[in-house]
Amino acid sequence: MATEHAPQQRRSVQTRERIIQSVAALLEADAYSAATVQDIVSAAGCSVGAFYGRFKDKDAALFAIYEARCNALEEDAAAVLQAKRGSLEHKLRKFIALVVEHTLRHRPVIRAGLVAPAASNITPFTQRAQIMNGYLIEMMGALLRSHQDKIAHKQPDRAALYVVAIIGGLTRDGLASTTRLAECQDSIDEFTKEIKKMVYGYLGLKK
Repeated sequence: MATEHAPQQRRSVQTRERIIQSVAALLEADAYSAATVQDIVSAAGCSVGAFYGRFKDKDAALFAIYEARCNALEEDAAAVLQAKRGSLEHKLRKFIALVVEHTLRHRPVIRAGLVAPAASNITPFTQRAQIMNGYLIEMMGALLRSHQDKIAHKQPDRAALYVVAIIGGLTRDGLASTTRLAECQDSIDEFTKEIKKMVYGYLGLKK
């Protein structure tokens, strides 16, 4: 049976979601850095008190979006890298495409997580990124170990670290931090092919 607090709890969740959507809209408009908490709550249709009842500051609301993006990438990457079927080449190709797609879809929050928070607020972002990268490296290492006969690289765990760094670093710097590539599908396709070429070459993927 629902408790008497359930409607209030639902409203609280809805208010939090409206605040997050307001921050997301500011990110899309490249207006987050200059926005105030008052700007955020005006768009969300709630009070400043309601905001501070849920978030310490606007960077905490930004972090909620950033963390959701990290969670989604981890979940989608696990579905690709830990799939029971599929060749190593197929899984690498799918993983690269996944990271590219996620980076394009979440460009505003990735950029904001890199440059927007004040120095005192940057730690949660860097720590969450480290956790995500560690998880991706762990899964990539397991994949490479299970297909060690398909690669020339003799240290699959070390290779996993560099593969994730290559894919993550290039997509972040090429697609999230700039706009030129991300605005042209042909450029994105070529960019993706170049990443695959680098990863396959580094691993010494055997055909």
